[in-house]
Amino acid sequence: MSEQGSSNLRILVVSENPLTPELGAAQMALNLTDAFRDLGAEVTLWQLPVRARQSWHPRPYKFWERALEHFVSESGPFDLIDAPAQVLGKNVALRSYCVARSVQPQLRYLWQDLLDSKFGTLQGLFWTMRNDLAAVYELRRLIKGWNLAKTILCLGELEYDWMKRNLPWLRPKLSFYHNALNDCERVALEEVRRSRFSRNPSHGIRFLWIGRWVRHKGRDRLVDFISHRLKRNEIDTFVIAGCGSTAANSINQFFGRDPRVHAIPYFSRQELPGLLLGSDVGLFTSICEGWGLSINEMVESGLPVFATDAGGISEISRYIPNMIFQFPPPDNWSMASVEVDLSADAFTQYHDVFSWRSIAKSYLNDILPHLNVQKGFD
Repeated sequence: MSEQGSSNLRILVVSENPLTPELGAAQMALNLTDAFRDLGAEVTLWQLPVRARQSWHPRPYKFWERALEHFVSESGPFDLIDAPAQVLGKNVALRSYCVARSVQPQLRYLWQDLLDSKFGTLQGLFWTMRNDLAAVYELRRLIKGWNLAKTILCLGELEYDWMKRNLPWLRPKLSFYHNALNDCERVALEEVRRSRFSRNPSHGIRFLWIGRWVRHKGRDRLVDFISHRLKRNEIDTFVIAGCGSTAANSINQFFGRDPRVHAIPYFSRQELPGLLLGSDVGLFTSICEGWGLSINEMVESGLPVFATDAGGISEISRYIPNMIFQFPPPDNWSMASVEVDLSADAFTQYHDVFSWRSIAKSYLNDILPHLNVQKGFD
């Protein structure tokens, strides 16, 4: 293994989602796997199988637990298994050092989903009861997986602190990691940042919000802000990207198909640089968040961002404080009222921390002592 690593370290990274970079959790698994391999580890990236018949629960965790056990028995042994907590079982935990790596604050998301339940119709009541049962089942799976795992890797310091406060019996197992863009995307967004030029504020500010149209993303906060801003300003425009086709139709209808508000249901990773270049200011409104990779994408493309304190905001702003401001923007705010430093030097410390190579090194150096592997990664 390069950089003082052990060449026989075998790692299994398990993804609950299809392995496409458009899905956040899968994107993290892909990037982490590449970084592990770059450090010299022998890594298997495995997507949990699709169940042939439908289950009452949208995520068949018991089926996945058995599938993981079978895969490990056939393809193992593995020194380290990185997997969602809900799919871990006793047999797998006894065979390998298991890390339950978080990709989102599951308990807080479950609570937000329950708050978003609809009771107005008989059908709504049925789905609410089903979702409540599914939440209880998922909670049981989470607790089981956390208890079986040797390490629980929280996504960011905010989730780490929340887990320490609210689940004190798990404190000895808790650690955290960051999220980041991969190197290819970083190079593309650096080019976007270099391409930026000063715009005349009289042309209006082009605001950009990226995310799924769900409660925990702060959709109500966003709608309130846009509605307020539209009444006070005739030339600003708003793009809501990645919200899904159903939400895009609802958004357009809510704003009376105002041409100043444009909802984009889906976009590919290849379309992201153009989307960012066509914007002036980023918006991030989440109530709770796993990380919020859109923040990394926005600031690395040179966008100042107005953000709530969720996900990785506090960690990112620690390294580039002149790029992130408290949401919402003041009524009198304009592009002329802020100066951001877009030079490469301003991002040096940020890049040192928020790179997958750095994340993977820290991850393995924390775990290797437990595996009786003496060498580390420098």
